[in-house]
Amino acid sequence: MNIAIVDDVQMETKAFIHSAKEYGALNRIEIDVTCFGSAEEFLADYSPLKYTLIIMDIYMDGISGLEAAAKVKERDRDALIVFLSSSEEHYPDALKLHAYDFLKKPTTKDRIFRLFDDITSKTTEPCSNLKFTCGKETIRLPYTSIASVTSSGHYSEITDE
Repeated sequence: MNIAIVDDVQMETKAFIHSAKEYGALNRIEIDVTCFGSAEEFLADYSPLKYTLIIMDIYMDGISGLEAAAKVKERDRDALIVFLSSSEEHYPDALKLHAYDFLKKPTTKDRIFRLFDDITSKTTEPCSNLKFTCGKETIRLPYTSIASVTSSGHYSEITDE
């Protein structure tokens, strides 16, 4: 499971990573975490299907977590985004963006474990892509990137954007 954590408070990030790694060890799930100190840094790295889960703080300098999440949803409406905030003030805004969950800071290990239980029961791998083998290489192509598909006999041609 690839997780992106976007939060400008390192103490919160470290606590979340610790709980995520512990969950992974207990459940034999490989969990890779990439941390970003700002929404701008995250958006520069982001591409659809790169992360199984995005943990997004709402209050940050520069672009807010809500603005960043809106940009992510423009590119991948199925992205799993969980907001992390010290205030529930923006809970309605998070729902409008179809957030998967909303965690109040400081969050507990039990709450993080429940979140991962929910996610792992729903998602084993991103399914909003076309997976095929070409030669010996497995290729995953997001459905949103497919421009056309033509087929003739035993051959298919896929054109992406």
